Amino acid sequence: MLANGLVVDSKTQEILPQATVYVTDGEGNIIDDKKKTSGNKKGLFTIDVFPSDFLTISYVGYKNKTVSIKDFSSGTNTINLEYNKAGESLGGVLNGNVEERADDGVMQNKAIKWYYWAAFFAIGYYAYTKFKK
Repeated sequence: MLANGLVVDSKTQEILPQATVYVTDGEGNIIDDKKKTSGNKKGLFTIDVFPSDFLTISYVGYKNKTVSIKDFSSGTNTINLEYNKAGESLGGVLNGNVEERADDGVMQNKAIKWYYWAAFFAIGYYAYTKFKK
């Protein structure tokens, strides 16, 4: 059975292009890593499923949503995703499960590793000697 969907923002009804769609069980655990797809630039997706499957839709910055295939109609089904505010959880995939993790809304600065600086210097020096002629 093919399931068709359109992923949109729940408040603005704005299309969310290239959302990731996983075939999962009722708790959001991925059944098969190969059974996933992405929406296109217009937010539309098609995926082959069994009538007993669930779909978990994931989009950066939005809450994951798990829906039952039993709730799907034969046409294109609209999936509304809710935007995450700072301090709410963000969805992701870890160890084959669609996981939730906290978002504290703060950007983190991390030191650049020494080997990146060495590579940057080496490339810069090479470019300098090559183009100084």
